[in-house]
Formats: sequence, structure tokens, C-alpha cells
Amino acid sequence: MNDILELYNVYLYVDNLVLPKDIGDKKLNEYIALKPKLLKAIGLFFSRINENNVFEIVKDVKFDYHEDLLKMLSEHKCYDKITSNIMLQALSSSKVAVSSILANKQIVRQYDQDIRTLVLLSAENAEYIIQKHFEKNERQDIHLPQSLAKEDVGDLLERYINSADANPNYLQLIARSRPIPGAGIDDKIKLLAKQRYAEWNDNFFKKTKAACYLRLK
Repeated sequence: MNDILELYNVYLYVDNLVLPKDIGDKKLNEYIALKPKLLKAIGLFFSRINENNVFEIVKDVKFDYHEDLLKMLSEHKCYDKITSNIMLQALSSSKVAVSSILANKQIVRQYDQDIRTLVLLSAENAEYIIQKHFEKNERQDIHLPQSLAKEDVGDLLERYINSADANPNYLQLIARSRPIPGAGIDDKIKLLAKQRYAEWNDNFFKKTKAACYLRLK
């Protein structure tokens, strides 16, 4: 699979003419003439992916190719012919991150219910909801499954805010932002985040003060 995804990137370079400036017309035309052959080879490869071989094919895909992998699986209709349970397990075997999956609109739409389950598995995934609603211009697009109800979001955010691993920057962001009740981010969540951030802030300064005291002794 890595070789095919590398081939796909070669195709993109040629298609977008990202080539050496001093390349001659003859060489340029030779590269352009390769495009149909590259597409044919890539299409043939993906057409052969099925539920029986997807684990073996996907398991060792390099991190840098994860986005391309999800895109090509979508373009070649692999999500239509492979059940969500098998595909998501295969992607997990290659350590494809939840963030990468949520960045691909087609897989989220196709595997809606199972991706809802995936999102709710870990409180840490609440960070993607925070990013989507409060950092819209900072990161890649995040697509949430339609089946993820506002009650799900509220519960996930509450678990995250109460967890030991909650990022204080995100706590502060929720506390300072306007509530979005329709998305499950209501005044209760906002207040909880404000309280947890205040608690973290107090503990931080207590630890800092104690550390300074010990250094001065």
C-alpha cells in the first residue's frame, strides 16, 4: 500500500506540474503522458481491496500517508463494499488517528453509528469537538457523525472536563466562549469548565510557589 500511495503522490506532482523549473518540453510531455497509466495502476489496486484482504493491505501504512489512504479509500468506493467494523479495525491496526478519520467526510457519513461509538470511547476525543466549535480557523475540518446527539456531546465534554488529563487551555476556551446549547455545549458545561480551570490554576500557582520556596531555602 505504501508504494501505491507514493505513486499517487507522484501523480499529484505531475498533475499539478510541481516539477523542476528547468525541465524541457519533451520531458514534461513524457511525465504528463504517464498520468493515465498511473491512475489505472492505482485504480486497479484499490478495486481489489475487499473484506478478506483489507487488514493485510492497510496494516503497515506510514503515518504520512494516512490522509491519502482515507481519501483514496473514499474515492474508490471501498467504504461501500467493506463493513464499518472491519474497516475501522483495519485502520486501527495501522494506527490511523481519530482526528484523521474525522477529517474525512465520506467515512464519517458512511460509518456514522460506529464512528459515534468510536468518538465516545475516550473522553480525550472531546478535544475534537472543542476544536470544531471554538478553533474553526486553526485546524483541519472536523466532521462529526450525525448520530452524535447533543446529549452525547454533553456527556463526553463532562467526562473530559472532570478527567485528570483535561487540557487547561481547552478548559479556559470553553469557559470563555459562548455556550452552544444545540451542539451540547450549554451553560452547565461552561460553568463546569470554568470551575475546573480555576481549580487547575490554583493548584498550578501553589506548586509554583512551593517550588520557588524550596529553591530559596
